[in-house]
Order: sequence, then structure tokens, then C-alpha cells
Amino acid sequence: MQKFDGFENWKEAENTLTCLANISGVTLYMLSPDGQIQGVISQNPCALELYRVAYQRIKKIFESVTFNFPSFLSEAYGVSFFTVKTPYGILLCGPVIHISIKEPSYAEQFEDCELSVTEKLRYIESFAFTPVIDYIKFVELGLIISNLINKKDISFEQLIIKRQLFFFKDAAESFDFNGEKYITSFPFEVIIPIMEAVLSGEALQLTNTLKKISGWELNSAKGLSLRSYRLNFAMLAGVIMSECVNAGLDETLASRLCEYYIDWFGRSRTVEEIIGVFLKMLYDYADRFYKKRNNRVSKLSSQFEKYVFSKMSERISLSQAASMLNVSPQYLCRKIKEDFGVSPNKLIHKTKIQEAKRLLKARRLPLSDVWLHLGYCDQSHFNKVFKEYSGMTPGEYLLKVG
Repeated sequence: MQKFDGFENWKEAENTLTCLANISGVTLYMLSPDGQIQGVISQNPCALELYRVAYQRIKKIFESVTFNFPSFLSEAYGVSFFTVKTPYGILLCGPVIHISIKEPSYAEQFEDCELSVTEKLRYIESFAFTPVIDYIKFVELGLIISNLINKKDISFEQLIIKRQLFFFKDAAESFDFNGEKYITSFPFEVIIPIMEAVLSGEALQLTNTLKKISGWELNSAKGLSLRSYRLNFAMLAGVIMSECVNAGLDETLASRLCEYYIDWFGRSRTVEEIIGVFLKMLYDYADRFYKKRNNRVSKLSSQFEKYVFSKMSERISLSQAASMLNVSPQYLCRKIKEDFGVSPNKLIHKTKIQEAKRLLKARRLPLSDVWLHLGYCDQSHFNKVFKEYSGMTPGEYLLKVG
């Protein structure tokens, strides 16, 4: 760890920060409010030089941070940072790398970017000391650090619901990108009519609303990297989930949908694909509100659905479910049949197969592990149930979704 003048401000947090740096492998820069380094915790011998050459590009995320929540930056050349405001000063964490198998190597990503030769060398020299993680883990890392340093206990879902996962301001603010000035602000004028259409549950109203939107830059800088688009639309997905939960959509269901589509953004290869996924998400939420309004089910059936979601990775016993809901198995069967037209066991299988499809499509688990994750006794039984409810085997479904 390298300490400088002013490090005494951070003395109380030194042990916690050192532990986090060792566990995550991320470099932690302890800064004064004006960006002056007061200390560095890193395994990277080039950490100080890296900060100095990257300062002009990353200063925008710590100059405006005003909340005790992570503020994120994803750069075109494949690295990301986040900042957290603390009682001791500003904590800058990064860089972190997001690279999938199909993307170019880390060094190749710098070939056409406008970084100086010195900056390129510092990033490449730092590669061996830079953690490679996906977007969700990247956000979770920022959340963990923020919670520990600021003595909070806020979950990923709570940050989304409270609109505090990403920092944005109502007022427009200019910033430099590739030598040009741009204006950025949160696109309330776009989101408000979209949310009204989604909450109506009417697909036609949503379609007419979307037709009025002239473009999907959403006040972001032109020419942003694919990674930046992914993070921007992930932020929008979080805000939309927040509004849906506030409007009465089940929080567990809304969280699963948000996670599913954010993961899909991360796998998208073009900006057009990201926008297409975002539109699909809007119609998905609208459909949930349509069904919520038109398919009234009893309180007991709704509680049973939530119970199934909470026990997704276990073998679900009808008698145990009835006991948890304080009714007899016979009465539970009758109410589920009345509300859904199928037996509880069929509803359980249908729900689990929908989750299996989500896991397979998102590549969250290998095919051989999905049946275990969903509490089936063996793979042959899972394959049989999957084919019964989807018309194809899990392997065939995986080939179909590519």
C-alpha cells in the first residue's frame, strides 16, 4: 500500500479497505474531494502512474458524485471504474475489465482508441493486476464497498427500486468525449410516457408511444462504446423495474426480469441488438400488467406462486406448501385448479421449466447443472418434463436460442 499526505483521513477504514483490495484484486485510490491522491491500495506496481495518465478521462465520475452510492464509468477501450463517496473522501475503484470470449484480446482493444502511447502502455502493463468480472458482479462489488465503508445494508434490488444504483442529475451537464463536448442528463421526457404505457398493460398504447421516440441516444454522448450502451440501458432497466414494483408488480418477479434483461444486454453484440432487447423488456413488463389486471387470482394462489419462486432450487412438496400457507392440501389443490386451471404440481413444473429456459438462454449454468439447480431428482426426469412443457428437449431448446 502506498500512502501520501492526507492518508490519516482514511486511517479508520485502512483495515477494511486492505481486506477488500486483497479479496477482489481491485485497485483502490483514496482521493480528496478535488481528486488529489491521499493513498493507494493495490497489487499493481503501475497503479499510481495509471491514475496520473488516466486522470483527465476518469475525473468526471468523481467530480460530481454526491451520494454514498457507486457512480460508474465504462470506457470504450474495455475498462471500467466506479467511485464511492465516504466520510473520509472519495474512493475510486478500478480499473475492472469486462471481456467475453468472442471479444478481441485486451491489448487489441487499444489499437484504434485515442489514448496516448503512455496511457496504452500503463493499461497493458496493469492487465495482470486487473480483475476480469461481468457487469452484475461489477455493480455488486461497488455495492459491497459502499455498504462496508458507509456502514449501510442496502441490497442490489433496493438500489434499483430507490433509483440509486446509478448516479444521474436532473440538470444537464456537459462533458468531454473524444475531444468534443456533449450534454448528458437522465431522459425523464422519454421514460415518463413509456412507463405510462407499460403500466397500462396495453401493447397498442406502448407501440404508439415508442413510435414517437425519434432516437435512442437518450442524451448520451454520440459514439459511446458498446459497453457504455450496455450500462446505460441496464440503468434504464433498473429505473423501469423500480416503477413497476411501485405500481404493484411482485418484487421477486420484477427483480428476476430485470436481472434477465441486464444479462441479455451484456451478451448483445451491437447497439441495435441492445435496443431490441430493451423494447422486448418493455413489452414483457406491459404483458405482466395486462395479466395482473385481467387474471384475478385468489390471495392463496398468489401466495402459492411466491412460495414456488422462493423454493425454485428445491423439490417442492404439496403438503409442505399447504402447511406453510395454513390450509389443507385438498383445499390448496382446489383453489389452484380454480385460478389456474391446472393442478399445483403442473403449475410447479411449468414455473420451473420457464426458469430453466431463462437459465439456458442466459448461459447462466451448463446444461448438465440446470436440473440440479431446479431441484429435480435426475436429468432424465428433468428432460422428460422439459419436453412435456416446451415441446422439445433442453438440448434442442439450447440449439434453437443459439
